[in-house]
Amino acid sequence: MRREFEMSMMGELTFFLGLQIKQSKEGIFISQSKYTRELLKRFGLDNAKPRRTPISPSVNLVKDENGKDVDNKLYRVDRKSTSGTCQFLGDALVSWHSKKQTSVALSIAEAEYVAAGSCCAQVLWMRQTLRDFGVSIDHTLSTLLSSK
Repeated sequence: MRREFEMSMMGELTFFLGLQIKQSKEGIFISQSKYTRELLKRFGLDNAKPRRTPISPSVNLVKDENGKDVDNKLYRVDRKSTSGTCQFLGDALVSWHSKKQTSVALSIAEAEYVAAGSCCAQVLWMRQTLRDFGVSIDHTLSTLLSSK
């Protein structure tokens, strides 16, 4: 790297990109305690009393055997879920879309909520557009969800 860049040794690394770094014989330890203290101060919690977590650290968590696994092959590409929605007016399909979500969901349930929100936004837009054209929809709009 020295052939390409001018470099100099400035001592032991202690702070880098907002991370505090402590090097010892036991290993290298990275923390953000300075950043955490700044956040607590910014939100007026710098004098707050610390609390323990509500579960003992020695408790082993169990796997949710009923939960659905993600498709690891597709998930590894960019970690984003794909949503598909269809909107019907009566029995007629009037709108649909299928696209990758813009955010990375932390669970299948969260990805489904994002998809439902996108679908509802489209339905509300369609309802308002119909109202603008003088077509009134008096009945309740239904949203049906499926994760399959």
